Parts: sequence; structure tokens; C-alpha cells
Amino acid sequence: MLALEISSIRLETQTTDEGAHLAAGYSYLATGDFRLNREHPPLIKELAALPLYLIHHSLNQPFNSQAWRASDQWLFAKNFLYYNRISADTLFFLGRLPIMCLSLLLGWWIFRWTKEMFGTPSAFIALIFYVLDPTIIAHSRYVTTDLALTLCFYITIYYFYKYLKFGQVRWLIGFWVVFGIAQASKYSAIFLIPIILIMYFLSLWRSHELRVQQTVKNFFLLFGGMAAVTIMILSVVYGFQAPKLIDDISVQKLLNKREVLIVTDQVKNQDVLIQKIISLADPASKSGKIVSSLMQSVPIPFLPYFDGLIQVYFHDYFGHTSYLMGNHAEFGWWYYFPVAVAIKTPAITLVGLAAVILFGVYRAVQTLKTTRSIKKMFARVPIHFYFLILPPSIFFLISMNGSLNLGIRHVLVIYPFIFSILGWAIYRFWTNTGWFPRLLIIIGMSLYILSSITIFPNYLSYFNEFIGGSKNGYRYLVDSNNDWGQDVKKLKTYLRKHNIPYVCMAYFGQTELNYYGIDYRYLPDNQHFTSTDNLNCVVAISITALYSKEGEYAWLQKYSPNTTIGYSIHLYDFRKP
Repeated sequence: MLALEISSIRLETQTTDEGAHLAAGYSYLATGDFRLNREHPPLIKELAALPLYLIHHSLNQPFNSQAWRASDQWLFAKNFLYYNRISADTLFFLGRLPIMCLSLLLGWWIFRWTKEMFGTPSAFIALIFYVLDPTIIAHSRYVTTDLALTLCFYITIYYFYKYLKFGQVRWLIGFWVVFGIAQASKYSAIFLIPIILIMYFLSLWRSHELRVQQTVKNFFLLFGGMAAVTIMILSVVYGFQAPKLIDDISVQKLLNKREVLIVTDQVKNQDVLIQKIISLADPASKSGKIVSSLMQSVPIPFLPYFDGLIQVYFHDYFGHTSYLMGNHAEFGWWYYFPVAVAIKTPAITLVGLAAVILFGVYRAVQTLKTTRSIKKMFARVPIHFYFLILPPSIFFLISMNGSLNLGIRHVLVIYPFIFSILGWAIYRFWTNTGWFPRLLIIIGMSLYILSSITIFPNYLSYFNEFIGGSKNGYRYLVDSNNDWGQDVKKLKTYLRKHNIPYVCMAYFGQTELNYYGIDYRYLPDNQHFTSTDNLNCVVAISITALYSKEGEYAWLQKYSPNTTIGYSIHLYDFRKP
């Protein structure tokens, strides 16, 4: 897995979010100032930036720049990563290494828990599914928080299961610590709270199998310790100095924005929620006086954490333009993630999962016929299956209810549980059937391995055979599902090989094109396009730009590309003879 990650990532440039994450993480370590990239907690960004911080004497320190003073994370990242004494490729590689190490750790945990539940053969099968899954490999190589959350989520559920089963303090402490680390890694880890509550009360219902003390004392011990350890971890991550609201740079920006809205009489044009907040904070009102007093006098521990959490809430509240099967929406679709999973999960994985579901339904019906009791039917299911099925299912259902439909990476946490279940199911099927079903398993696993090998190195752009493979992916999804700005190096290689000196380009991403020697010219949008007769160049366009909501380059959609770079950049040859 590590070999595939390193060899494939060397052929890619940064993805859209990576620069901001890596530069922000370095700034946290170097200054203790958390002004950049607050929409994600700092822990994983700091971990990724740690190798850079260890060589900080060899790096330029851009903390006197206008980008830093203005908290412009995108410009700061470009200045830091592309105009430094060490190459951007080296900086990104160093930042990605810790994430790759986390992916290896997750593989070890999948093997460990699956082995404990179902034995070594099942654990190896689960591990094969994990290390060769294209979507897992894709997001195991980037400076993002999705793989880290997947790791923390899986281990948190593991420790919680072990504590409920055995009641030992070591499992409880492990659960507290990993839960706290998850909260410091990604904001969607907060979904663990309702999941833990549901699993706790389920364990009480199943108490005849688990030694769980059904007392208020045990409840407060479990969740009180969880809160206390999380507070300790966040305090360590953010530092123990508690700033006042009035001194926070994000709050100062909001106050300035509020002042501008009031002076220009633009408050009435804002969203109702914004109007209410501005009204409550009016210094002339009673509530405004209280707010002002609290802002100037009350220190708030790990204030940037709460600021980021609020930013994520408002991001979801106001929506984000999403693309699905040729349509755009600001608040997404409830079926976005089911569709994404259905077309980006390998076909063999889906077939295996469908077979497991059908088998489960069949067994449930048979049990119900025998016992004639729904309660007995559920009680006969081993408890570890509940812990493998319910947590990822609940997380998935919560995600379906959100407005931020930006990529399958947001539900990456479901896959380790699927792999563990498949490990059990395939080995059970193997040991209880004849030669022909075993032959089908061998063929299926061979096809699975082949699909992972043939998509190399374009793991981010993987789509399964049910829709005709990755070449058709752009018809269904864009953005971080296949086009995250990662294929600039591949574009440069193609241009050099075919002696194409420059392109007319529309690029989606944060990579500095000039840094990689891409000579690009203006690509006319709908407003300025007249005819291809006036073009004398090779057009290169990111598929996310081609299918944007604004439709700036919709005129291109009626042409078929001559080729596609890494499944994310279409090329059209409009050169004249």
C-alpha cells in the first residue's frame, strides 16, 4: 500500500485543499496562531506539517507578508510552498508522509479487530480489500483530514466495544483518548456523540451478553470522562492560554463586517439568521451590552475550535454548490452519498456487500419464523455485528442529511467496517461451499486486484465498472471525486511529449501552473466565445470548470475531447493546419 501511495503521488501535484492545510499546520507550530484554515481542527494539519517544522531553519518564514496579516490562507499557502528555498514537491511529500503512516496504522487496526472477531483468514481478506481500495489509496496520500477521521472513528468504536464487553479501565481510557483525538482532527467527529449514545443504550438492552452496569453512575463516568479528556486534548492542541473574544482576529473581522453592513444599510438584505445575530449584538440593546461585556472580559479556552465549528455550521447552513449527474444544487441531495458510494466503490466490493445484506435478511426471516419474536431475532445477532453495522450506518445517514455534498471522502469512515464484514463473509462462504463457489471467489478477488492495478496512478478518479469505468466519471461527479487539481504534472508530460508549446486553459485547483512550466493562455468563456475558427490552440480544461454551475465554458460541452489527462483535464485540439 505504501509503495502504491508513494509511487502514485510522485506523479501528482497538490490537490485544492492541501496547500492551505499544510501551510496552516506549519503556521500553528511556528507561531501558535490559529488564524488560518479554522474550518478544520489543527491536530492533523500540525502532524502533517511536523516534518516541515523540523527543518524550519531551511525555510523562508512568510509571517510578515500581507497574506498573513489578512489571514488569506490560499495566498499564504502559495507564497510559502511555491516560493521557498525547498521545492514545493519536497514540501508536499514531507507533509503527505505522516498521512501515509496513518493509513498503515489503520490497516493494522482493521487486521487486529477483524482477527479478534473472525480469525486470521478473515483479517487477511479484510486487509486485501483495504490496501487495494482505490478511494482509500487516493485519500491516504493527501494532506487532508478524511483518512485521519476514518482511523480515529474505527478505533473509537473498537475501544468502546471492548470496554462494554470486558469493562476494563484500560479500554475505557483508550476510548476517552481516541475520542478526544478524533474531535481535534475533524469536526464531523462530533457525529460520534449520538453514535456512542445509541450504542451505549443498545448495550444496556443487550446487558445479558455484556457486563454493563445499568446505573446513572456508570453513564456519568463514561461520558464525563469522555468530555474531560477531550477538553484536555483540545487544550494541549490549542495551547493553554485562553484568549478573549475581542482579541480574536476572526471576531474582529466579523465586527468590521457588521459595521459595514450597518453603515451601508445592507442588513435587511442578509439572511434572516444573520439579521437576528446582528440585532442581538447591537451595543444599544440590552443583549448587545451583555455580549460586549462578555467579549471584553471572559477568556474562552481553545476559542479557534469553537470559531471553526461555527464556520462549519454556517457553511452547511448556507449551502455549497454541488454537482451530481449533470445537475447543480446549493443544498445538495439526500441521495448524493448513496450515488457516490454506488459508483466509486469497486464493483466486487458492492457485489459482496449486497450478498451479505441479502444473507442477513434471509437469516433474520428464518430466525423470525422460528422464534416468532422480533426481540429474540435481534438478540440472536452477535453484539460485534451491531458495532460493525450501526456506527457507520448512522454516520452515513447523518451525512446524507447535510448540505455539503463535496465528495465521497466525507463518508470514508464507512469503508473499514465494510472490509471487516466482507472478510468474515468471504471466508465463511469459502469454508462452507464447494469448488465452484470458491472459483467465483478467486475470480472476484482477482478482478478486484486488477481494477486497483489498472487505475494506477489515478486513484482519485476511480469509478467502477457499473458506469463504464473512470472515463465516464465526470458525467456523474466532479470536485474531490475525480478533479481536485492534481494532474498538472501529467498535463506537462503530455504537452512535452506531443510538442505542444502552450494551451488555452481553464484550471480548477491551487497549483501554481507556471511553477511546473505550463504556458497557458486565455480561454474564452461563453460571453467572449464566437467560433472555434478563432481558436488556434489546444484547449485544456478541468472537468470541474467545464461543468461548473455558472456554465462559463458550456460552449465546449458540445465537443468531444481528443484525450483526457488523468481523467480530470479534457484536451481539445483546435489548432489550424
